[in-house]
Amino acid sequence: MKLKKALLYGGILAPFFYLLNDIVGGIITPNYNYIINTVSDLTKAGSTYTLGSILLFISAIFSILFGLGIMINYKKSKLVFFGGLMLLIIGIFNIFTGTIFTQDPIGTESTFPGIMHLVLVGISLIFTFLILPFIGIGLYRKKNGKDLEITVLFQLLLCLFLGFYL
Repeated sequence: MKLKKALLYGGILAPFFYLLNDIVGGIITPNYNYIINTVSDLTKAGSTYTLGSILLFISAIFSILFGLGIMINYKKSKLVFFGGLMLLIIGIFNIFTGTIFTQDPIGTESTFPGIMHLVLVGISLIFTFLILPFIGIGLYRKKNGKDLEITVLFQLLLCLFLGFYL
């Protein structure tokens, strides 16, 4: 039982390391703008910010552990289980997009790793928008997540609003 709970703590640590990567990388990387540039710009091919790949890797590991925790704790709810599976896949993709399949620098010729980066990030974005409804509806159906339904709905609307706004 303690392992199941420990896996869920990855949900707290994953975004912490992701945000730490963005903050530190933004400070270290010349001309980086938090509004204009993407996090992928910090780990792109030829980047001098080597800590970015490490922090993104750590964040991805915690995302994978959190996804596993959700899958183990909610294996009876198909929707919640698949939400956890998508989170696990995003974690795996983040390992690759921050290390092997890095973004091509803007203005350079496309490479296989750069194209794969775009593909994996695109799939991750789709999964990111699907995770909240899957988990929210799944918890609502279980009736033990009734207090979470408003939180999940709010988070989904916030993601959609910020996605369109930014």
